[in-house]
Amino acid sequence: MVRAKDLKTHQHQIELSGEKYKLSFDMNALGHLEEHYGSMEEAFKRVLSGTNEDTKVLLWAGINAGLEDEADYLSIKEVGKLVGLGQVAYVVNEVPKLFINSLPDEKEAKTKKTPSRRK
Repeated sequence: MVRAKDLKTHQHQIELSGEKYKLSFDMNALGHLEEHYGSMEEAFKRVLSGTNEDTKVLLWAGINAGLEDEADYLSIKEVGKLVGLGQVAYVVNEVPKLFINSLPDEKEAKTKKTPSRRK
């Protein structure tokens, strides 16, 4: 199981419909995915399934996590409208890779120590 504290914060830029968006796969993105799917287990299962719909949800979570102001958050439908037919293959292939690369590898996750809490 991936723990939120083991995530690397990765930010990427993606151009959709002529506009640049910052994708951020961090704890905020995980929160969006967990809220959408109901649990982190279901989120990982679905996001890694590779369907167009689940990739759109992953893109939505990454874009919204990359925005500074919640007032600017996009809906899943709005994110889907940003992806033109000519970009679908790129998004479906690349966005999950960007997400996976933000996860710690097995060795890294095992060697990280949990910081002690001060009382």
